[in-house]
Amino acid sequence: MWHRAASTHFTVYGEISPGAVRDLAIRLERLRGVLEHLSPAAKLDAAEPIRVFAFADAAGIAPFLPEGRAAGSVAGFLLPHELGAHAAFVFAAVDDPLGLVVEQYVHYLLHSQLPWLPDWFRTGVAELYGTFETDERESRIGLPSRANLGTLRMLADNRLSAEAIVGRRPRGLGADPAYESSCWALAHYLLIGEGDRQDRARDFVRRLARGEVPGEALGASFGQLVEDLDVKLRAYVESASFTYYGMKLGPDAGIALDSAALLPHEVDAALGELLGRVAPSRRDQARALFEQALAAYPDYAPAIAGRANLLELSGDLAAAISAYERAALADREDFLVHYRYGNALLSTLGNSRPSDEAGRLKLERARAALSRSVELNPGFAPAWARLGFAWGLESTPNPEEVEALERAAALQPGQLDVAFNLVLAYARQGDRAGVDTGIENVHKLGADEARLARAREIRYQLEYRIANRLMKEQNLDDAVALLSRITSDSTDPALRERAAAQLDLVVKVAQHNRFVVAYNAVVAALTQGDAAAGFRALERLREVAKPGIQREIAGDLQLRLIEIEAGVASVTSE
Repeated sequence: MWHRAASTHFTVYGEISPGAVRDLAIRLERLRGVLEHLSPAAKLDAAEPIRVFAFADAAGIAPFLPEGRAAGSVAGFLLPHELGAHAAFVFAAVDDPLGLVVEQYVHYLLHSQLPWLPDWFRTGVAELYGTFETDERESRIGLPSRANLGTLRMLADNRLSAEAIVGRRPRGLGADPAYESSCWALAHYLLIGEGDRQDRARDFVRRLARGEVPGEALGASFGQLVEDLDVKLRAYVESASFTYYGMKLGPDAGIALDSAALLPHEVDAALGELLGRVAPSRRDQARALFEQALAAYPDYAPAIAGRANLLELSGDLAAAISAYERAALADREDFLVHYRYGNALLSTLGNSRPSDEAGRLKLERARAALSRSVELNPGFAPAWARLGFAWGLESTPNPEEVEALERAAALQPGQLDVAFNLVLAYARQGDRAGVDTGIENVHKLGADEARLARAREIRYQLEYRIANRLMKEQNLDDAVALLSRITSDSTDPALRERAAAQLDLVVKVAQHNRFVVAYNAVVAALTQGDAAAGFRALERLREVAKPGIQREIAGDLQLRLIEIEAGVASVTSE
């Protein structure tokens, strides 16, 4: 029998006792309260409650393990949601899954909110929370981990090295107990070992966000060089006692909880979505679960939407869109259905600007569905991201594109695609400062050189447009500066060629304008009979005159100035 306990931020589905399901939801809410207290600036609110599936035993979870994982090889795992980091599922198959769920939840939060953190620090902090305990009186962080201590005390001294841990690059997926235990030891020592170091930890994170080298940031924040930590770290691990961080929170009465036994069609729909996401090879089994749910309850929106998602994944967009429409009618308040409907419509456009009336109508429907999604759930970052993208497909720039993408970036700061699309949106709005800030953010999020080069080319495209505007405004010097930079730095041959042609034209126009200004100054002096002022203006004219006709004109004006000067001298001598 499956039960569900829904709190504000978590929904626990359990093939275990109702009391155990409720207890797990309450303890997870306590954990969130601790995290909120320790990191008040963190964005902990997910767009929808995080789902935790607690199976009765290893046999129960076996059909739901991701491909490549054998039954009994793992106690549980985290499966990131395909729609973005703020909607994640966590699965567990142990008697008391709290430690496993907590560790994976902290991993997920750090990866989605602070993607620039080094792997060793994320791993260490997650392991630190893996022994989290809580009851009605107190929540405790950093209790000694017997597994990690046992692993470390079996290692040779030279394996437990802070310098090696900090300098190591991630070696891909797969458990490495020695590395994970070493990360736990270093994080425990830095954050708890010598008293409360929360302020130093926050300073460390801020330094990393600014792009400082992790080893140097560590020394600056904690006042210890990495190479000096090894002896202290080994002694710390060998010590007989470990402290922990304890926190007293408010009573559980503040935790709203709704619990109930699940009906068969609700279980089928929930497990069907899980099965369809774990492995493509099991989508037929997922479809069978959805059909079973709909046979019992034909208008059950989650099952309709789940089947529609399978149709979309199989490439049948027309059938998927029809099913999403049906799901939206069955439950008009489901933000996820509206998101998937709008996203599927955008996919039929090939993510390209529509070229005919039918395409424009699809774009309008997609935008309406995505707008409804964010109206129902303003915290759902993927819908804001796709809404911004939809506005970007319009033929004329719209400020709502920037607004939607900025909302997505604020909710989900680690998304590189959103950051890159923001660069495009700022460029379409002509926001040069926004483009520069966006490029910095793309770099900070770890974009490869190819994507960084594309972002820089967006800036050069914008600067080319700005240079053309400056030409029309007769601000030729600034136009020359922009065009010169494009011709020297852009990697786009076509853009460089256009910029070079414009630069040649601007230089000619600028030179001509300077010649005309100097020429007019000489003529004005001639008209006033002021030979001295004329000769001063003539010097400037000679500086800007090009060989040929302009130099000849300058020579003619010089002769006229000499005549005026001679005439003035003749009158004076008389």
